[in-house]
Amino acid sequence: MEKQEETSAFIGQLAMALYEYGVIIHFDTLQKVLDKRGVYCENGVNIEKVVAAACRYWKNKDPVIHHAIAHAFIGQNEAIKEFSRV
Repeated sequence: MEKQEETSAFIGQLAMALYEYGVIIHFDTLQKVLDKRGVYCENGVNIEKVVAAACRYWKNKDPVIHHAIAHAFIGQNEAIKEFSRV
């Protein structure tokens, strides 16, 4: 399995677990998790592009995982909007 595919597969599995329990994490946290697992190999590529690639990877393979990825991870701008509603 190539590195991008391995990263996308891991992001999909993690997104499903997070989505199942209604947990949302920031992209920065996701990047730290991927670094720790040794599956984040995108030097110089921001984490949003890695998540977008994972979303595309799962789009036709499993729409549920595709949906979970779209809802499990948020960037700084989305976090500010979310917390301003509270």
